[in-house]
Amino acid sequence: MKTAILYTRVSSADQVSGTSLETQEKDIRDWCRRNGYEVLGHFQDAGESAKTMDRPGLQNALEEARKQRASAFVVWKLDRLSRDTQDGLGIRASLAKHGCELVSLAEPAGSDPMGQMVSTIMFAVAQFDNEQRGQRCKRGMVETVAKGGWVWRDMVGFDLGRSGNIPILIPKPPLSNIIQGVLRGFLSGATTKSQGIAELKRAGLPANVAHRCFKLPVYGGILRNKLTDGKDVLAAFPGLVTPEEWYKLEAMVAPPKQQIHVKHNDDFPLTGILLCGECGAQLWGYFAKSKTGRKYPYYRCRKNHINVRACKIDAQLFEIFDKSKLLAAVMKVSERKFCDMVLERMKAESEKMSETRKNITLIDARIIRLTNARVDGKIDEAAYKAAMAAARQERANDHSALELSKNDFDFDTEFILFKKNLENMRTIYGIAGTENKKKLLKLLFGSLRVEKEAFTLEPEKDSFLLNFSAIFEDASYMVGATGLEPVTSTV
Repeated sequence: MKTAILYTRVSSADQVSGTSLETQEKDIRDWCRRNGYEVLGHFQDAGESAKTMDRPGLQNALEEARKQRASAFVVWKLDRLSRDTQDGLGIRASLAKHGCELVSLAEPAGSDPMGQMVSTIMFAVAQFDNEQRGQRCKRGMVETVAKGGWVWRDMVGFDLGRSGNIPILIPKPPLSNIIQGVLRGFLSGATTKSQGIAELKRAGLPANVAHRCFKLPVYGGILRNKLTDGKDVLAAFPGLVTPEEWYKLEAMVAPPKQQIHVKHNDDFPLTGILLCGECGAQLWGYFAKSKTGRKYPYYRCRKNHINVRACKIDAQLFEIFDKSKLLAAVMKVSERKFCDMVLERMKAESEKMSETRKNITLIDARIIRLTNARVDGKIDEAAYKAAMAAARQERANDHSALELSKNDFDFDTEFILFKKNLENMRTIYGIAGTENKKKLLKLLFGSLRVEKEAFTLEPEKDSFLLNFSAIFEDASYMVGATGLEPVTSTV
């Protein structure tokens, strides 16, 4: 005799209290009666989402179908079973392994090729519909937050409420009064942060929650999170302190800024290269302020032999560039280097895409094996959930990497841009970073002596038309505007 296991599900509390579960069960039992199936058991999930397999009713139904060797696993509609394509296909494959056919009253999802194709499509449609709803929900949340509304669960010291159509937070005494007193006591200097946290802990708050009272801007009537793109939005409800007080509090609890030591100063890129023509010492940079308050960069010798405006040094440097035959040599070597780099990049991208596609195929197979193992009871719920989360995250990362790799490199456009950036040595020098400017000038000149008389630059080396193949082995300062990855220097 043919036997069947019945499974029904609803996702919302309204459906649980309504008649949806009863309607599903009645229709399925009528179908079994008409088609000569003996019902071995009925399992249901009330108020559960179909985005995951971790539902007690579903797991019990699958286990019973396996133990009883049921002929059919009957659902009212396939989206009652799963709204994830991989999960749905895994359940279907696992049932088929034990000789049980997946049957849907709403779709012809039998075991024949047509039925399998239909069920695959319907699982994909259910997942698409679920993801679309998620996007609409997120869009609605973003719009509500932009108006200052609160779309999350209640906060410590607040209750959920509404102001017209906007959900808000409402202070909840006496805890809100305690938190407010602690924050304002800290702002006034009457108490320290640690004393305030201790007071909140005495009021019954856990230590981590007490610390968050000094971190979450909602206590200052400010919304700042992913839905606001990290920007501050004034809440449509008052905080426990004003926004101005909260900004002051954030400044008080912020860690002290660490001084950052910069090896290469962007304002004075020629330090370490310019030498005094009198004593040979390196020139150092400083700013001189005019009567109007404007700052001008200068280079000077520590013994006061040389004191010259940086713009005069740059002008003479460009004059040396313009008089030399450097540009033609740079263009020739740089074009060759550019083409070599493009070919290497295209080869690497092709190999990377091939490996990513192979990895996605392996991950899909692993997901199906995990689903089968869960249905067969070979792994527990916690292990299954962790393994599935890791596999899905890995698959999502690979898909993202694959989409980025599909953006083909437009060689013609990039080459035109590249050549435009090499129209003259001033452009090459201008697009270089400070570190690469120093590298270029040291390779070309070694150092530059600044003579006192007319502040003329005298290259230390006799000739700066050197071996360009060696100089431009590192072409990173010339391809920076093209979007290519810089090459590693071998000089």
